[in-house]
Amino acid sequence: MAAGDLQAGNLNTAADERGKGLATTALLSLLAADPNRKRSYWYLAEEDNRASIHVAEHANFIKVGRGNRTSRFGLRLFGSYQIGESCHG
Repeated sequence: MAAGDLQAGNLNTAADERGKGLATTALLSLLAADPNRKRSYWYLAEEDNRASIHVAEHANFIKVGRGNRTSRFGLRLFGSYQIGESCHG
């Protein structure tokens, strides 16, 4: 991710509200608020989190790779995500 890129992900919907499209609507609303898209948006999800991946797919995100969160100053909180395995050429 480059400086200025925005990251979405780690969305959490209350258990009794899941399956209603709320996370997808929220993500699409975020994208609609920036119609000129002068930056890249990244959606991060754990590989086994099918519900989160489903949200990203419905918002027309494409999988570009697999990555890992790095640490900075010994803390993952200050780290960044780095793509380690690209899905595209």
